[in-house]
Amino acid sequence: MGLTGVKVVLPPVRFSYLHAVEAHLDKKGKENYGSMIIIQKDDKKTIKMIEKAIRDAYEEGKGLLGMKAEADTISPVCTKRLKTTFYDGDADRPDDPACEDAMFLNTSSNRKVEVFHGNPPVPLTNPDKIYSGMYGRASVVFKAYVTDDGGKGIACYLNGIQKTKDGARLDGMGSSRSAFDDGFDDLDVDDDYNNDFNDAPVKKKVEKAADDWDI
Repeated sequence: MGLTGVKVVLPPVRFSYLHAVEAHLDKKGKENYGSMIIIQKDDKKTIKMIEKAIRDAYEEGKGLLGMKAEADTISPVCTKRLKTTFYDGDADRPDDPACEDAMFLNTSSNRKVEVFHGNPPVPLTNPDKIYSGMYGRASVVFKAYVTDDGGKGIACYLNGIQKTKDGARLDGMGSSRSAFDDGFDDLDVDDDYNNDFNDAPVKKKVEKAADDWDI
């Protein structure tokens, strides 16, 4: 009988490297969806929820994993003995400001991830509103696995997201207008250029071009 995994709905967390609508290629060149989920270390309730889910998934999968140790001896973070996808941001991503004083959970999915918003939740269909840096609840499943080469661990699969609020983008993208809104006042722009750019009739330009082509 196959494992069902341990299903958990996490309280609002932050999403990074989010691939819910469009897939990305994993290390093996296979299309994959998912996200890094960031949890601040002072959110002890969510961290304990994840740690318990990992241990519960270990208990469910002990037969598959072939391990004799009890679940309370299994660390919720990655070890040589049992791999998980739950990491300490300060130790494992010291150069990533988004992971400062935080834990992070890597998740994956082999299909597009459903994203909802509102209460009651309705599908969020605008892809521009789904991005790295936003906040929301996450429906995830922890499940034991054994790879062909003998690797053992607890994977985390992302089922769905309920967006709760916007956040600063973590993908380097933002409003292009804001890039120029820096108080820069030394740009020497001719007033005639502004007038020509904003007011020149399109029809006049087309007629001039036609004369030049001698049609």
